[in-house]
Amino acid sequence: SFEIFQIPIPASEDHLTKWIETRLRSFQTDPASFLSVYEDAVKLTREEQARLLNDPNIHNFVLSESGSWAAIASVAVINDETRGWASMVAQDTDKQGFLLLYIWVHPDYRRNGLASRVLDAATHW
Repeated sequence: SFEIFQIPIPASEDHLTKWIETRLRSFQTDPASFLSVYEDAVKLTREEQARLLNDPNIHNFVLSESGSWAAIASVAVINDETRGWASMVAQDTDKQGFLLLYIWVHPDYRRNGLASRVLDAATHW
């Protein structure tokens, strides 16, 4: 069974460590899926990584097997009207808008609907 949780802001040291591990693993596993590259991300200091994770406008969600923090899927969405993106997404609806920054599922778990589950949680939190 799986569980989905939002990484709190500010993130704990443990959450930060696991998030960095997952982020770097995703860049190595699927480099063509991201604008960032592993070689740049691995050079960031822990403080720089913490600033990314603790941005109050970016919401990070993780799907893991119950009882484990090992990320099987992760997603980040932004809802920041100061940047103009969210309002553009939702301009013709009464729904709140989000911009998907990334979504990643570990290759061993793909084709099981997990991306949809974590994305659904992220956009309904």
